[in-house]
Amino acid sequence: MPIVIMNFGLSDLGIVCALGCGKEEVLKNAASSSTAGMSKSETIIKGGQTFLGEANFPLPEIENPRWNTRCNRLALSAVLQIEHSVRCAVEKYGAGRVGVVVGSSNTGMREFEEEYFYFSQKNSPKKPFACHGELGNVAEFISGYFNLSAPSYTVSTACSSSAKAFASAERMIKNNVCDAVIVGGADSICKFVVNGFSALGATSSELANPMSANRSGINIGEGAAMFLLSRENSQIFLAGVGESSDAYHATSPDPTGEGVALSMRNALQNAGLTPQEIDYVNLHGTGTVFNDSMEAKAVYGVFKDEVLCSSTKALTGHSLGAAGAVEAGLCWLMMSDLNKENALIEHVYDGEFDKKIAPISLVGKNMFKKVKYALSNSFAFGGSNASVILGRI
Repeated sequence: MPIVIMNFGLSDLGIVCALGCGKEEVLKNAASSSTAGMSKSETIIKGGQTFLGEANFPLPEIENPRWNTRCNRLALSAVLQIEHSVRCAVEKYGAGRVGVVVGSSNTGMREFEEEYFYFSQKNSPKKPFACHGELGNVAEFISGYFNLSAPSYTVSTACSSSAKAFASAERMIKNNVCDAVIVGGADSICKFVVNGFSALGATSSELANPMSANRSGINIGEGAAMFLLSRENSQIFLAGVGESSDAYHATSPDPTGEGVALSMRNALQNAGLTPQEIDYVNLHGTGTVFNDSMEAKAVYGVFKDEVLCSSTKALTGHSLGAAGAVEAGLCWLMMSDLNKENALIEHVYDGEFDKKIAPISLVGKNMFKKVKYALSNSFAFGGSNASVILGRI
């Protein structure tokens, strides 16, 4: 029985990250390989230094203290950019047919840790606002903002969260639960998470240097990206999603890359595509020794050196639960009519490719290509892998 391929439109995008706020600004800075949003911090890690990809822009205010977290303010900043499209979908389909699926890994952890510190150090009678840390907080907030009554939930699988959200959103439409879904991710920087990665020896004191022989770790970032996924045709669409689970180790990736390769192959099968039809791969590319070695092996195993690749984490930092959506957003922008010159996003690093890893092809300066299909990888602790393919009509 032949596989039926169903593509759903990604008609609009809202995005905020270290590269800027809004489609035009983010694309402009990504195309110019700007690392201006990456700032040095000597205080967030005790006795150490790292770089952070902070969204240093005015964010919308939220009056209700239950929802007033930086994560939700980042999410709202992205949501406001697609508000007109969402309102049109609600008018067309009804509030009970527009769902919300977002990825996040620490939601209101930033506020909770600040409140807990104050409570524990100052003997404050006011206890920390525990609901800030509820994983469902961000999806519930977005659903409430639009007065939606369709299913809404948060996917939380660490760094693959918002990539896996695309798979959930796609299933909601395929199974006729919804006609449109607000899909994406949001995460904010907090001390707990940055110091946790530091304790694992994963953070870098310099700018992230993915695929370099000199790579030394990740930079944590923050941001949000929100799409409207629907049955409607649009210029850019969700072509396919692939998932896999290594179950190799709690924090280390499987060095064989087999699970990651399976994720990409599953995405290709879901999209009805061959490896030769993919024009660009957005690498997970964290800049850690083990992740980059594993991913290069997996990408080479699927595509050889015949597809152009880049990691964008030197430009945005690793935005954790939001990374899958932010990087899918960068692919969307690169494929859109906003990118009039068809510029590819450069792989920003020191230029010293690690010759010990598989020889994948990286995007260099001033490279141009009209991208019809782009694949974006996201991998997480516990071997949770997801690959998202966007297509352009």
